[in-house]
Amino acid sequence: MAIVLCTLAVRLVLLPLGIAAIRGAKARTELMPKISEITKKHRGNPDRAQREIAELQAETGTSLFAGCLPLLAQLCSPSSPSFPLPRASTS
Repeated sequence: MAIVLCTLAVRLVLLPLGIAAIRGAKARTELMPKISEITKKHRGNPDRAQREIAELQAETGTSLFAGCLPLLAQLCSPSSPSFPLPRASTS
């Protein structure tokens, strides 16, 4: 029972991060057509394309890397299946 309560508590703490990650993913999905248009337009000048993409992100208030932190926090949480747990000694 304690494990279930602990898992629920961790999930509740991480819920706002998950919501932020979902919102960020939606915003990035909406920006992708504009970003691909910019990269096609400035195919020979990647510096210019990067500058325009940064300007687009500043205008919309989004970041392509903003979704990484909430997902990383969820991955490293103790309730995550990939969380490294100590192994029992067999000797």
